Amino acid sequence: MVQIARPDSDVSAGSWTLEGSTAEGTIWESLDEVSANDGVDYIESVGADHTCEVGLDNSITDPGGNTGYLLRARIRGEGSGGPERCLIALFEGATQRAISGNLASRAAWSLESYTLSTGEADAITAFTDLRIKLISDNLGGGETMWVTQAFFEVPDVAGGTSIPIAMYHHMHHNQGV
Repeated sequence: MVQIARPDSDVSAGSWTLEGSTAEGTIWESLDEVSANDGVDYIESVGADHTCEVGLDNSITDPGGNTGYLLRARIRGEGSGGPERCLIALFEGATQRAISGNLASRAAWSLESYTLSTGEADAITAFTDLRIKLISDNLGGGETMWVTQAFFEVPDVAGGTSIPIAMYHHMHHNQGV
């Protein structure tokens, strides 16, 4: 199992625009789906590189390790030049903790992922003020990048040690319990 933090507030909309059914809403509402709804509501960057930032909910706790941390975004690009790209960054407050390389997708929605390095994961000190920043990249005139979903995923919190029933019975039998 995993823990997932989804957008729950806008920090900065930048020049991304709202499209689809939430065109009157907020950036985070276009990105917070549990199941992606490609093309129903999404954000759009057209003709130039843009940045937006959303706050994440506080639904995750420190899993106690430094592997299996993923930044994910469902993106789609369209244009005629080089590939349209998007970068996804994780911030703890105003401090950048991780940034992906260029994620690219053309003509079809694609769930792209960036796995944090152990050093990036170790740098996170609190899971209560996490943010995702989306940066469109390499957009020329007439080129577009869309994002319909973004989230941060970490492993579940490690459980305690369990004792098999036979061992429990043996321990209590030998102690006269």
